[in-house]
Amino acid sequence: MTMTFEKMQIDPYNERILKLCRRYAKCFGTMLADKCSLLFWGNIGTGKSCAAFAIANHLLKDGFTVQICTLSELLEQKYPVEPAKPSGNEETAPLDLFIIDEINGVNAPENTLHGVCSFIEERNRLRLPMIFITSLTLTEMQRASDEAHHRLYSAILSTAYPLQFTGKNRHLADHVFKNADN
Repeated sequence: MTMTFEKMQIDPYNERILKLCRRYAKCFGTMLADKCSLLFWGNIGTGKSCAAFAIANHLLKDGFTVQICTLSELLEQKYPVEPAKPSGNEETAPLDLFIIDEINGVNAPENTLHGVCSFIEERNRLRLPMIFITSLTLTEMQRASDEAHHRLYSAILSTAYPLQFTGKNRHLADHVFKNADN
């Protein structure tokens, strides 16, 4: 199923935040020019990833380039750790938006996390927006115990506007509702 804003469940907890996400998607050309990055944070199941997928699908429909991956996938280098650079005669432009999901204290070698920090800093230098998604609190990110995670979270917090997602765990509510029907 392709996630869109129309398919998202709206409730009093997420109504305001989804309006902001929809506006971000509709005005992405301006956001791109302003290098407006976002940090979606909040409890598990509050709609952070769904909102990011809705933004991505809206932008893809409008002709922008978007990539979504988890931090683990980025660390495993399934995705490029540097913005695209020209190769040979063809020009390859960096992605308009890069979304990293599940930034939740992943255990990784320090040099690998430094590579991700460099990637974030390079996109920031090139004024290219990103969306980061985590179930960590801002305090947990600010108080990371090891240097590598502290540097990663500092890079994110220094470049992205934080949006808190609140409300019930929709994953759990959907599971309980489906099981109640059986």
